[in-house]
Amino acid sequence: NSNLFVMSFDRRFTQRAFDQPSDALSGNSFASFLLGAAASGSIDNNFYPTLRWNYYAPWVQDDWQLTNKLTVNLGFRWDLNTPVFEEDNRLNYNFDTQAINPVSSRLPGGLQVRGGLGFVDVNGNPKYPYKYDKNNIQPRVGLAYMLNDETVLRGGYGLYYLNVVGISASDGFSVTTPLITSLDGDRTSTFPLSNPFSQGIAEAPGSSLGLETLLGRGPSFSNTDFANPYVHQFSISLQRMLPWRTTIEVAYVGSRTRQAQNRWGGLNEPPLELRNQCDPSQGGNPAICNAQLPNPFFQVPGFEGTSRFTSRTLSRYELSRPFPQFTSITQFDRNDGTVWYDSMQVFLNKRMSDGLTLAGTYTLSKMIEENGGGNQIGGTATTNPLIVEIDRIVQKSAYESDRRHRVTLSGVYHLPFGRGQKYMNQANAVVEALAGGWEVAGMWLFNSGRPWGLPQNVFYVKDAKIANVDFGDPRVIRAVQPCVGQMNNSGAVTMLAYSVAAGCTEPNFIIRPTYTAAGTNFRDDEIRRPPFYQFDINFAKTFRITGNVRAQLRFEVYNLFNQVVYDERNYENNPTNSLFGSIDKTVVRQSNFPRYGQLGIKLLF
Repeated sequence: NSNLFVMSFDRRFTQRAFDQPSDALSGNSFASFLLGAAASGSIDNNFYPTLRWNYYAPWVQDDWQLTNKLTVNLGFRWDLNTPVFEEDNRLNYNFDTQAINPVSSRLPGGLQVRGGLGFVDVNGNPKYPYKYDKNNIQPRVGLAYMLNDETVLRGGYGLYYLNVVGISASDGFSVTTPLITSLDGDRTSTFPLSNPFSQGIAEAPGSSLGLETLLGRGPSFSNTDFANPYVHQFSISLQRMLPWRTTIEVAYVGSRTRQAQNRWGGLNEPPLELRNQCDPSQGGNPAICNAQLPNPFFQVPGFEGTSRFTSRTLSRYELSRPFPQFTSITQFDRNDGTVWYDSMQVFLNKRMSDGLTLAGTYTLSKMIEENGGGNQIGGTATTNPLIVEIDRIVQKSAYESDRRHRVTLSGVYHLPFGRGQKYMNQANAVVEALAGGWEVAGMWLFNSGRPWGLPQNVFYVKDAKIANVDFGDPRVIRAVQPCVGQMNNSGAVTMLAYSVAAGCTEPNFIIRPTYTAAGTNFRDDEIRRPPFYQFDINFAKTFRITGNVRAQLRFEVYNLFNQVVYDERNYENNPTNSLFGSIDKTVVRQSNFPRYGQLGIKLLF
């Protein structure tokens, strides 16, 4: 087992109003630290699992030349991939929403609460956290048809299963003891710095507590009906022979991903009716949800180490959860995602003549995801766990790795000496030994930028894209209009000071107050991060050692022109930061390597 202690500080306990977490004009995290008013903290008591998957994949594939012009390729594959299992069955199985939790017998006033975690291989549960998906049958077919001596048509289709290796949940076998930072909904701090865990550090109970596992905490479990995601892949291309030993190929390549894996954290959130009463954007008042009510779990055995045990009151929001003995509950391994990919691909290739080989490619593509859960499929969302994931609102946006344009240019040139008798006759043996066998190769690569990951604590109300972004600006790359407003608990919107200073008169983004529902897509298709471009080159000399044994010396230089690229960096997406929607090059490092070279040698037999 291992233990990890973490404590963090922010401005919440030194700002003007406790229920305005996005207020950038008051409070200071260092001031909170000096007071000992921690914002959050925890200590983990972890175990090391022994996880396994068994995987079998029988397949058969062959080519048939049906005519002189037509060749067909047929294949069949069957993937048998077991769900994850742990050697000692230390995994959870489902969340029972109907069973009366045994802690009810210790609650005042005859209060009954339902729901609790299950465990694999306990009470008749299977050893896997989700079903064994046994029907992953994958046909593949391809064909090549020669239209004439210079033109070939190709096409293909294949079904592929992704065979995920998610590790599910092991709640009960590792446990986190949270820091009790406030007993009244962040109005005042408990100042826990001097005695962080006065209530003690929780010991992992394993499965011994049954439905009472993680009382007062946020359990997780897998969707028992999870099935392996699958992808339909298909393509059709036309290849044509051109003069000068050159070929060109134009292709359409596409795919459709179905049942993509995601998670959902809204199982244990209060009903929409209450949330709307607290939502300022719906005319509600957050004070309704913030109201402190008597805590029925106060000092009840089983809740030790949590605020439900130590606080005499809980907010109406917390007590209105369907399973109030727990905080938020996360369901892993859902199948809510869909991904579309379509592309045009062009390949140009000049085979070697006079020692020169050239190749070039261009791809125009679009990749979109649709997700009905609270976490996007690609990448990591900046989410408000209280609200974003509740209603599984379907969002549709560009995929995290979508790059609209991609260009590559490459070539290899064998230097004249040593390429034939003509040159050897013109050079003596010494010159040939030094100059012969050399080749130089280079490649230039360009990728257009990926979509910007939008902040999830805002309403995106107006197009904020800046046209003709200057990616070469020596200090700051600004791609987004810095026009941000803050909605208060009455629903009124006030422009932030830095936005006013930038000349903004109306917001593109509005920071959401507590309890407002999310509706912002994960990414914006029009606001793109910086592109990537780089040129690499290498020199190689091959010489014979003896018989068929040769050696090759290589000198390679990457990023020859020492270009500075920020394609992996996201624009600042904290809307209270004056650099919102930009990359400050003075503090953010480039995402590619500076120019560097390497020497190498290899033997060829």
